[in-house]
This record gives sequence, C-alpha cells and structure tokens, in this order.
Amino acid sequence: MAWVDCMRLRRVATIIRSIGWTVAGLIFTYAAVATFLSEAENALAVFGVLGAASVIVLAITYALAWIVDRRGDRLVTR
Repeated sequence: MAWVDCMRLRRVATIIRSIGWTVAGLIFTYAAVATFLSEAENALAVFGVLGAASVIVLAITYALAWIVDRRGDRLVTR
C-alpha cells in the first residue's frame, strides 16, 4: 500500500503545482493588462512588483509540492 500512497501524494503535488501555475499566470496576466492599459509613470513598477509576486507564488507552491513529494518518497523507502 505504500506505493499507492506515494502515487496519491504525487498527484497531490501535481495539483499543488498546477494551482501555483494558474495563480501565477493570472497575476502575470493582470500585470500585463495593468501595464498596457495604464499611462501612468509607475506602470513599469507595477509590472515589476506583480511579476515578482507571480515568481514568489511559484516558489512557494513548488516548495510545498517538493515537501509532499519527499513525504511520498519516504513512504516507499520505509
């Protein structure tokens, strides 16, 4: 049953990664739209901040998924 639990945890990790990519993509899309629709001087700063936020979201979700993957690997090696 350890292998089945490992595969279940890998699916959970994949779902976590896909949620991260979706949220980061939405943030980045909002950054692009806000930059191109805004004629203010700080449009590039807004793009930079939201772009950095999307990278941070990806980093957090990949770290969580890595933790879940590592837990699944430990189940198999026991």
